Amino acid sequence: MTVALMLERYREKLESLSGNTVALVHGRKFVKVIIDNGTQRTVHSFVEKVTGNLYKPAGWNAPAKGVRYNVVKDWALLESIMDQYGSYLYQDMVKTATLPR
Repeated sequence: MTVALMLERYREKLESLSGNTVALVHGRKFVKVIIDNGTQRTVHSFVEKVTGNLYKPAGWNAPAKGVRYNVVKDWALLESIMDQYGSYLYQDMVKTATLPR
């Protein structure tokens, strides 16, 4: 699977979880994932274009340090732990995340 295809799957999954519009804004190095509920827009995450590495946002314009997941390699895990709030992007969640049995 390519990073572009997995980004689209990631966007669709977030839309189904949140019930809101999810936009992908392409920058030079990262794709910013924005959730829009009609009155407020928030950055949910950043995805590195070339590698597919997923980052928690540090703010509106930049990702936090440290790769959380990879949207291509870790898709099965992401699909099972994703939520609309981004709690799965916190470091302690990353360390303990496992696939359900």
